[in-house]
Amino acid sequence: MTEPMRAQILRQGIALTCGSRDEEYGPPAINLACAGELKRVIRRFMGREIGPAEQEALDMVLTKVARLVTGQPKPDTYVDGATYFAIAGEVALAAIDLCPVDQ
Repeated sequence: MTEPMRAQILRQGIALTCGSRDEEYGPPAINLACAGELKRVIRRFMGREIGPAEQEALDMVLTKVARLVTGQPKPDTYVDGATYFAIAGEVALAAIDLCPVDQ
């Protein structure tokens, strides 16, 4: 009998989160707490209405920041963070007609 895809996915997740990811990003509880606190503070001081797409992109930026400060710096984390920030900017500026999304 072939192993179900869900079991394969779970095995790969275990291998990543109990191995190299712990070394790269630090303990998950600390990393997630840091990301959660960053997001909580941003929401507390938010001075404008932010749509769900922009909010998610900004949340991902903060997740990448948390990874950097609780773990080891990796070029990929900086690239990911910059990319999410660019996406947030594109979405926000398109919403106020400063940057058409389909350029």
